[in-house]
Amino acid sequence: MRGTQVLQSVLLGLALVTFCDRECRAQDSLRVVPGWGVDTSSSGGGDYVSQGPVPEIYRAWSTYLRTDATRQAPTKFWSAAEQRRWARYDIAGSFAYQGFPATVLSIQLARSGAMDEYVVRTLFASVNGPSKDIKPIALTRVYAVRESGRWVFANALPYLTHDWSRHNVGHITYIVQPGHRFDQQKARNAARFADSTAAMFGVSPLPKLEYYVTDTPEEIHRILGLDFLVGGAQQSYFDPVRRMVLVGSPVFAENHRHELTHFALLPFIVAGRMPGIINEGTATWLGGSLGKSYPGVMREYAAFLSAHPSIMLDSVLTEAEHDLGIRPAGAALVEMTYQLGGVGAVKTLMRGGHSNDELRSTLTKVFGKPWPEIQAEWRAHILEYGSRSSEPPPNMRR
Repeated sequence: MRGTQVLQSVLLGLALVTFCDRECRAQDSLRVVPGWGVDTSSSGGGDYVSQGPVPEIYRAWSTYLRTDATRQAPTKFWSAAEQRRWARYDIAGSFAYQGFPATVLSIQLARSGAMDEYVVRTLFASVNGPSKDIKPIALTRVYAVRESGRWVFANALPYLTHDWSRHNVGHITYIVQPGHRFDQQKARNAARFADSTAAMFGVSPLPKLEYYVTDTPEEIHRILGLDFLVGGAQQSYFDPVRRMVLVGSPVFAENHRHELTHFALLPFIVAGRMPGIINEGTATWLGGSLGKSYPGVMREYAAFLSAHPSIMLDSVLTEAEHDLGIRPAGAALVEMTYQLGGVGAVKTLMRGGHSNDELRSTLTKVFGKPWPEIQAEWRAHILEYGSRSSEPPPNMRR
């Protein structure tokens, strides 16, 4: 579903979008309630051994959710060290804070004997229909810790990965899940690929980034602080705000070229004029997608278009509910543009603007043809992959 895709891409969107006043007001009116297992009374049946600081932690957490969570402005409720480390400090919130009611399911000791460290789990869900069906959006995990005499909150990521092995390869620091055998050669290939992509487009080499390697989507979401997420099968994330790549697949592992392409071309993304389909298309053209090489992706997409003769480029751009192939559709446009005018023409496409009308205008100028002809050529270009193999992208040729 296209809606799931949008939710899965929140981390990238955070680099480009400033939350508006309306969204902030929606979070201010957020309903926060304790779950059955959370005693928030300051007195009553519970004694300190069983209840401890739970009421105080709950009050701080509910206040944070209603006031500072969406704004991500400096706050007294979040770890000062993490606020210095990340401008947008609440990682799980990037996914979960969609304006839906929050139920604090549990506030429990993080580990036995650590009386100054608690885990707070919160369910964000909507209630739909006359039968009031519960539709969970996300189940988050944050840590409550003591700082300057008060309870503040911190991300799961540093806590859950503090003992993971670290390997520095070029500009990349790999942080590797225990039990995963680090592949040094894959890592070196990834660093060279990123540098060659940056050189190809005339931008500075890859900035320093952290690259988390796990073997499953479940583990990558766990360290993000997401015990459940709608669309939580996604195997990788590109997080430009926090300069991180997170991979949850042994297929991609240390050499996820699609995500590294996003990072190498970050100056074009930050400039704010790159169409989304071109952003994903360029990363697919240079780095493949979903565990497949670019030619493999295109052969698969050619079969899809053959089975759906009514789908044109306009269909991909305007369909709101289903993904009709944003990544391969964009990759085909990028390849066609490169074949026509080289890297310079592709860079023009990257500055084409976010709206569909702006993209169509840019493409008609680059190709010097009316839009219906471009659409026909786009479809024919892809269908050729059903009967031939293509050359690798230019930065992959030896």
